[in-house]
Amino acid sequence: MSRKLDPKLIKARIKENKIIMKANKYVVSAQMALATKNKGFDPFIARTALSDFLRAAVSFGKDADKLAQIVEGDDNAS
Repeated sequence: MSRKLDPKLIKARIKENKIIMKANKYVVSAQMALATKNKGFDPFIARTALSDFLRAAVSFGKDADKLAQIVEGDDNAS
């Protein structure tokens, strides 16, 4: 038997993922700007930020799907 999903918990995770995505977007943008100017581009920082952004985006999508199932009243949301 699966446990019931808490919409408040899912909304909190979605909010956290949005914050992570926004912060990493700024880092990647700044690194790309440095790369175009040939000044201090660090591929490790850019790669790490992009990886974190993508991980948060995937998690965000999964949580949004779960929340949509709860809102629609689907009992198989777990």
